[in-house]
Amino acid sequence: MDAVINGVPCKIFPHGPKTLQDVFLKTASFKQKEFIVHGNERLSFETVIKQAKQLAVVLQKEYGVGKGDRVALLMSNSPNWVIAFIAIIFSGSTAVIIHADSEKLSVLNALKKTGCSLIINGANNTKKLENNNIKYTAILFSKNFHNEFKCDDNEKNSKLNLSFYNLSKTKENETPPCVHEIPKPSPDDEALISFTSGTTGDPKGVILSHRNMTTGLMNMMLGGFMMSCRAPKRQVNNVNTQPCSLLLSPFSHIGGYSQIMLMAYLGGKIVLMNEWETDDAATLIENEQARTLSGATPAMIRGLLRDERSKKKIKTLSNINVHGSALNPSFLKEVTDDFQSMTLGTGYGMTETCGGISALSGTELLDKPNWIGPVLPSVDLKILDESGNRTQEESLGEIYVRGAMVMKEYCAEQGKTNDVLNDGWLKTGDLGYLDSVGNLFITDRIKDVIICGDKRVSAGELERSVSEYDMVDEAVAFGVSKSERCQTIIVAVQANNKKRFEEKKIKHEIASITKKYCKNIKIVLVGFLPRTSSGKINRNELRKHVLSVL
Repeated sequence: MDAVINGVPCKIFPHGPKTLQDVFLKTASFKQKEFIVHGNERLSFETVIKQAKQLAVVLQKEYGVGKGDRVALLMSNSPNWVIAFIAIIFSGSTAVIIHADSEKLSVLNALKKTGCSLIINGANNTKKLENNNIKYTAILFSKNFHNEFKCDDNEKNSKLNLSFYNLSKTKENETPPCVHEIPKPSPDDEALISFTSGTTGDPKGVILSHRNMTTGLMNMMLGGFMMSCRAPKRQVNNVNTQPCSLLLSPFSHIGGYSQIMLMAYLGGKIVLMNEWETDDAATLIENEQARTLSGATPAMIRGLLRDERSKKKIKTLSNINVHGSALNPSFLKEVTDDFQSMTLGTGYGMTETCGGISALSGTELLDKPNWIGPVLPSVDLKILDESGNRTQEESLGEIYVRGAMVMKEYCAEQGKTNDVLNDGWLKTGDLGYLDSVGNLFITDRIKDVIICGDKRVSAGELERSVSEYDMVDEAVAFGVSKSERCQTIIVAVQANNKKRFEEKKIKHEIASITKKYCKNIKIVLVGFLPRTSSGKINRNELRKHVLSVL
């Protein structure tokens, strides 16, 4: 339905949830269904929501947080993360989610930038909060609180400059607050601050409203439905079972917290594993009857493909969702040949858009490698040239999007907000074009374009071409400047260890694409490609590593 939100024309879902509280209160109908499985812990919806409401009361009454306050969440994936997240939402405050593997300086910068009044953290992250100049109040989520810190409840710890609350003393038989006691937010109130991955620059705090979050949830379901309508009809053996996802993305990433929203809304189950082991993952999929593998990297999926014992255990899988990684042709062919009954899902989205702008399957990518799927009906999109004019069809330009899912702003960075937001339109930083029927294609991130003489060379095109060879698992291309108009092209290649690597053949292919605009090409064979916790290739780290060995 068309609407105008804060002066911006948008398409909204009139019958969808209005706030995150609506999403989590809907779980009352699922009661004893399992919600979170982590090792030996198996928590039902009823247990999670009850404990979240109890913690929300603690946040309000003992720590004085509510609407307008920001509460940081600094923990690794666990059932406690989910309980704490929902509790923050129920308290009426904003959840500031910080990646658990962030360095100390990044954590302190995030806390300072967001102005958090309280931190909920795990024991393994407490040392990251040490600071002689700033005093934080923290709730330590740990059953072994006294064993680890040897101090009483609320005792001041001079070394850490923190006060602690022992959550393990929360009374399990205490009646949670009634729904009417939970402060009701408006759709445009802050709900969450999530940090970008920072693969090409400093992480930015993205402020998302309740409307942004619920629109992202509905977009995710709409994208899945549209993709299933285009997919070949297959026999589904587990249609009557509870939706179940083996989740590998950190909850602090859009691929993680969106799964919490989705499974809470659908009554599904989330299965967690701390570290990836191919056989352990296959066993979990088999035992939990998982239908979705979410947040796997291409390397993880290859591990399942190339291990015969594991392949026999994953027959319940019907969907594999890959986040933040380009899918090269050889990988797509390997997956679709071996997993013909499964849908390999990907798409286009950003933290700033609370996830999906489009969605498509791996089989669709085989014919159109840089297609990113049909744009969702709830998303407005335009492509502008360097002069700010709309491009003609098939003409390259920068992609802009608008909709109810677009963030409010970057936290404490008005300049950067102004750089990317104008009249509701979000400047994505991606280059692409529309074909004659309105399909969207992406060629590159603007930051990844390589300048060779007077020409611009697409790093994405280079990577796709190199990765077409079955001897290559993945490739990353970038330029190293010799001068303002001349760059060396470096291609970091992760080889398929079951194939013979032919460097001359790949170098010839790259040279044919660059067409004499760059004669200096170096190919570097790497054992692995560094990734962020969300699965994206960390280009900054890769560049540092490659340049250090040249």
